[in-house]
Parts: sequence; C-alpha cells; structure tokens
Amino acid sequence: MSVILTDIIENLKFVKKIMGFKKVLKDFEAGKDTYPLSIQVQTLSTCNAKCVFCPYPHTSKITSQGRMKWETFKRIVDECVEFPNLTNFAPMLQNEPLLDKDICNAIRYVKEKSKGRLIVNLATNAYAVTNELLKDLM
Repeated sequence: MSVILTDIIENLKFVKKIMGFKKVLKDFEAGKDTYPLSIQVQTLSTCNAKCVFCPYPHTSKITSQGRMKWETFKRIVDECVEFPNLTNFAPMLQNEPLLDKDICNAIRYVKEKSKGRLIVNLATNAYAVTNELLKDLM
C-alpha cells in the first residue's frame, strides 16, 4: 500500500471519530437533510505572510480581494446557528483573521447568536497580536 493511501486511510479513521460525523454520514446516505459539522467564513481576504503551505500568495493575484460586509456576515451566522450538527465556526480561511479590525465583534456575534454552543476557532500567524487585542479576544 502506498504511503499516500495509508495516510488517507488513517485520516479517514480520524474524521470518523469527529463528534457527530457518523450520524451525519448515516443521514446523508439515507437521503435525509444534512448539515455541516464545521464551517469556515473568510471575513477579510488579506494576509501579511507568505507561508509555503498556503495558497494565498497565488490566489490573491487571481481572485477579487476585499472585506465581507457586516450584514452578509450576520446573515451567514444567523443561518448557521440553525444547523443542528454544527459545532465549530472559524471566521477565517485563506487569510490572516487578526487583520480584520472587526474580528472580535464577529466572534462575539457568533457566540451570542449560538448562545455559546459553537466553538470558534482561529489560526493566526500572530503578527498582529497586541495586548489589547488579546484582552478583546478573551
């Protein structure tokens, strides 16, 4: 068996252990409505790094760049909190989320609308971290 195939099999075993995945898969196979377990929403399309594993340096040159309107973000969150299986919400994708001046408000909105049910995840290169920002994130 190839190394790649072995990695794929091991990753699938891990994914199946994710909370709720088996139920979602079973519902999907039965033709029932299914909802995501996790969602990523990119509020801002900029980054201040050029990480070797990230497609941002390439994609930023060929796709539109900008900031998501607050009303659009709220509409997405309002819809997402209705997804019964959703457990994780990440207000970032191929960007640096801490460059978004409204990221703390976005996180607050997700937590308030979901009544604390959703876990908010961020991955950051931490260049924009300040003591004030850390306090606001907490």
